[in-house]
Amino acid sequence: MVKQPEHEDVVFGADLESPTRYSVVAELYLLKDCCKDSAGINEELRALLIASLSSQAGLASLELVDKKIVRMSLNTHKSAADRVSVGGFNTPDSYRKTA
Repeated sequence: MVKQPEHEDVVFGADLESPTRYSVVAELYLLKDCCKDSAGINEELRALLIASLSSQAGLASLELVDKKIVRMSLNTHKSAADRVSVGGFNTPDSYRKTA
């Protein structure tokens, strides 16, 4: 069983066994870090994020194996976000726009 993360944007008790749901939570952590301290993001990751954060589909297609963020369709991304994010897909989308 995957340990429940402590993050106010994650639904308490959310099922994180699914790679897509876990990926959305990992994205939330990454996006929140970007919003807090974008200078702390290394250049290679920053370049990848700039390209990926320009659209919802870009965020869904983001893949960072070391962070367990997997590429998925936009519909799958929205469905996973609705299950694990407080506020559903609007939460990661809001962080995407801010980052």
